[in-house]
Amino acid sequence: VDAYNTLNLYGEGIVLGENTAVSPALAIGTNGSANINGTTISGHVSMYGINLNISSGYIDVIHGNAGICNIMGGTVDTIYSNGADYVITGGTFGSDVSKYLDTEGYTVIPNADGTYTVIANES
Repeated sequence: VDAYNTLNLYGEGIVLGENTAVSPALAIGTNGSANINGTTISGHVSMYGINLNISSGYIDVIHGNAGICNIMGGTVDTIYSNGADYVITGGTFGSDVSKYLDTEGYTVIPNADGTYTVIANES
């Protein structure tokens, strides 16, 4: 996704790519953005852009190098932050993502299968 463009991935499609940050399945360039809803991305997502919004689907790895990654749902196996900000309000993850949460509003729950789910705290 190049500068000032937005990629929308909606539905149950699959994006295949190498599982490396150098050759990602999806690269979001400076000032670019992407919205993912229901799509499986097998491989890395490298983010240098403004926004990555995930409401459902599956992503192997997110490399957040800049911008804001909003995760509202879906499943992400691995998250790396090299300068990006993460706003996580839901979803299932392959590791504990507590360090990315607003702990006053959200909690990480460990699951029996070794994954972690983010839920909203009850008021």
